[in-house]
Amino acid sequence: MKVLKGKIISGIGEFAQWMESLESYYSYKTGMKLFPKTIQVYLEEPFSCQEPIACYINGAEGIIMAINEVGVAQISPSCDGVELTNHDGEEVEIVIPVLENVVM
Repeated sequence: MKVLKGKIISGIGEFAQWMESLESYYSYKTGMKLFPKTIQVYLEEPFSCQEPIACYINGAEGIIMAINEVGVAQISPSCDGVELTNHDGEEVEIVIPVLENVVM
């Protein structure tokens, strides 16, 4: 298990377009219905992954879809997790229960 901490930052909505158009694909691959938007989290420590991985963001189930070169994780919560507040500067905790296919 790996625990990451970070702060929510504003995004431009570009990744959300992909989530909306590929919703059925992501649902099939992840086994959950994902909220069609992502939460951008600036991570406090370096972390990378080679493919989307399951996580919990403040206890809500989700998927880390990508982490860019400056350490911003794009996380898509499950539809059950949409009650997450999404305010710039909000501190969050990301728990990754299984570390398969993860590069640290």
